[in-house]
Amino acid sequence: MYSVLSDHLHPIADTAKKLLEERFDKIKLVGFETSIDKSISWKPTILWKDSYGFIACEVSDRPFGPILEIAHSQILKHGIPVRIFTAYPTDNDFRSSEITRDINFAKSNAIGIINVNDDDTGDIIRNALSVPLYISSVDFSTLVKKLKGDAKGAFDTYMGGDPTHGVQELGQIVENIIRNLATDAKKKGVLTGSVNPDKDPQSKIIESLMNSNVIKNGVLGRCRGYAEDRNAVSHKPRGVKQIQEQQKRLKENFQMGIRILEELPSAIKEKGFRLKI
Repeated sequence: MYSVLSDHLHPIADTAKKLLEERFDKIKLVGFETSIDKSISWKPTILWKDSYGFIACEVSDRPFGPILEIAHSQILKHGIPVRIFTAYPTDNDFRSSEITRDINFAKSNAIGIINVNDDDTGDIIRNALSVPLYISSVDFSTLVKKLKGDAKGAFDTYMGGDPTHGVQELGQIVENIIRNLATDAKKKGVLTGSVNPDKDPQSKIIESLMNSNVIKNGVLGRCRGYAEDRNAVSHKPRGVKQIQEQQKRLKENFQMGIRILEELPSAIKEKGFRLKI
């Protein structure tokens, strides 16, 4: 089964395989120490496929080594939908500072982490993000203080292996701001027409805000497009091309959400309103 993996790591791989197949119950085993694609030199210890691409697990004595850095770079370059997990024994010969450093590297690259104990039990302590969805960093310094905490939380959700909910969290922040803006504008008589800021769909509220020129229509237009597009990528993809397109749009949606949160506060302030979330 394993021809390259050291004998002492076979139980670690077996436990990791069990944990991942329990977590993702509809994945199909592709093979052991086999290629993902001809453009990728890395051959993960275990490889599966599911409806969202590949799931690959690298088993080694430590959480993050050079092979994973190379693999991540190659997969990102070619846009192949792969979620990478690293599995390692908690009983090892490395210093705790080295393990901590490895774990931080794995997290920063959105790689899933599996701890395996000497009694062959283990835990998936962090989920993996499909590599094409990876965002190296976000400049939160461009956001007003009131938005930073929630935006960072959304980024942690996104990079922690749940990009759809990360985008939804950003979208909820934007929606709250839009609804509160509409409420204030209606009270001041700036927003006209029969619109209910609490109950109407966000698209209708944004349309009314644009018709009444409450704030810059360019910013509101991006809010409307963002709301429509983030709902469109929630459908289950079919085939590799659809997976790649959906992941591309999902990543763009998160980045657009951050841009909107940069723009909204100044646009709101410019028209004499207060930012409320």
